[in-house]
Amino acid sequence: MDNTRAETEFDWRPNISIEEGIESMIKKYS
Repeated sequence: MDNTRAETEFDWRPNISIEEGIESMIKKYS
């Protein structure tokens, strides 16, 4: 179960990081 959780985290983490990072940058430099 630990392995599945880690894989799931890695699966959605990058997507959230990229989307959130871009939105955060736009809001910061807007």
